[in-house]
Amino acid sequence: MNKTMLLLPLALALAACTPDAPPPGAAGPMPPPADSSVPYVADSATLAGYHWHLESAADAAGARIDALFPGDDHALTLDFADGRVSVSGGCNGQGGSYAVGDGGKLEIGQLMSTRKACPAPLMAADDAIAALLAQPQEVRFEEGAPPQLRLVAADGSTTTWTGEATAEARYGGEGE
Repeated sequence: MNKTMLLLPLALALAACTPDAPPPGAAGPMPPPADSSVPYVADSATLAGYHWHLESAADAAGARIDALFPGDDHALTLDFADGRVSVSGGCNGQGGSYAVGDGGKLEIGQLMSTRKACPAPLMAADDAIAALLAQPQEVRFEEGAPPQLRLVAADGSTTTWTGEATAEARYGGEGE
């Protein structure tokens, strides 16, 4: 009994010296492969680990898609969770189902939307992002600070999104 009582403080002291590990069952974004020359195909866990803010958008000819940038105070954002994607930053909130298939193809189901009326640039942003996301997208994840998500649509349009880690990804659960 006395030996057990002596070992307990020693075990607690050793446990206090170990580095913090993520909580059991915490699923953060998956890291990309070590070889940075190979683009990392994002999966659902990686997509869900971030709030994605639109950084740039160009059509197949390389021209900026102005409709996706309705104004300085409105930036389009994508959020992925539980098989659903939500789009915000335009006039209306939009959402639908999504799946990442073999080879990193992102397929988004028909988006549903609220029906508010807003100034023309915001309405145009809603229409433009809905039309773009209706196409199959090739998905690439680029690690960095911050990470970037590159979506290449079937028509050749390319959007680049900057990631901001969600509370779940940073802390292993919802923030308090």
